[in-house]
Amino acid sequence: MFTAQFVSELASAVATQVLAKMSEEGTVPKRLFTVPEAAIYIGRSVKAVDHLIARGVIEVTKLDGRRQIDRIALDKLIESNTFFEV
Repeated sequence: MFTAQFVSELASAVATQVLAKMSEEGTVPKRLFTVPEAAIYIGRSVKAVDHLIARGVIEVTKLDGRRQIDRIALDKLIESNTFFEV
């Protein structure tokens, strides 16, 4: 059976290779999401994401007065809440 650390390192290596390939092809993934886009990304409602923002669980980036959420922050949120249930 694979350890959680092995799976995490493998996923990071694959993600790095995918991003490198996408950069070569000129299709860099979007990094900043609107609240509705972030909700879709993490599979929650807009109201749930607003609630997570208000509780300080998700950080917000403001550019030109608009609230945006960093994809990396969402990935960290997902990673920090992922575990094996026994």
